[in-house]
Amino acid sequence: LIKLSRKLNRLGIPYSFSISDEVCFSGFKLTNDLQAIHSIVSLNTLELVMLCGGDLDKLIMKLRERVKAVIPILKKGLEIISRFHPRIRACSIISFSGIVEASKLLAKNKSSVIEEALEIELEIIKEVSKIVSQDGSERILLGGRCPRLAARRFLQIDSYRYGGENLRNVIRPGSKTYSVTPIPNLEDFKSIDSWIDAVKEIVRFLNGGFYISLKANRLSKGLSDAMYLAENLNKLNRHGVISIDLSGQATSST
Repeated sequence: LIKLSRKLNRLGIPYSFSISDEVCFSGFKLTNDLQAIHSIVSLNTLELVMLCGGDLDKLIMKLRERVKAVIPILKKGLEIISRFHPRIRACSIISFSGIVEASKLLAKNKSSVIEEALEIELEIIKEVSKIVSQDGSERILLGGRCPRLAARRFLQIDSYRYGGENLRNVIRPGSKTYSVTPIPNLEDFKSIDSWIDAVKEIVRFLNGGFYISLKANRLSKGLSDAMYLAENLNKLNRHGVISIDLSGQATSST
């Protein structure tokens, strides 16, 4: 940990270490200028794919409508908190739930599913990012993590609407929630470098922060991978959390 701390200090990357998966793992942007989060809006991307019959253009149109509808509400909430707490500058977050599964579902008939899914996901993220930047403000941000409770609730609602059997072929086996982050799974890629290239393309749009969990069998390997990832993402997006998951339980973060 001392060796890792020295490297992080040289890079100028803020960091902390924790043995709990409930401490320092928010992944949302907080700075001296933005000191609190007023609200988080989660977009149920997978449900919209099914609603649009797997048509990407219709999906993007629906997402555009929902984001444009929610931005005025977020602005109003930020105005209210500014009146009651004038010394606190707060932000609001728009985030994705189930975007990884949605992209894979849209790419399922393609010859190269992972590459096509990544292209689809980037197209969705770019479109929402553009709307947020045009119609929102510097205090409405696109976040790289959806609260787990929201992702779990979406899965429960969609299982009732569309039938659990239809969703089992889409979500990861044994999962009780949709994906809570747009970051794809490392195991779906041929190498860590090809995965990092994909992550780089995504995090540049997540001005509200991001969250990445790395699975590892040994803490030393997890720390090494986390350091390598931090070095690669440092110039693109400094507002994120990288955690290390040992045997299914997150035990450390940078």
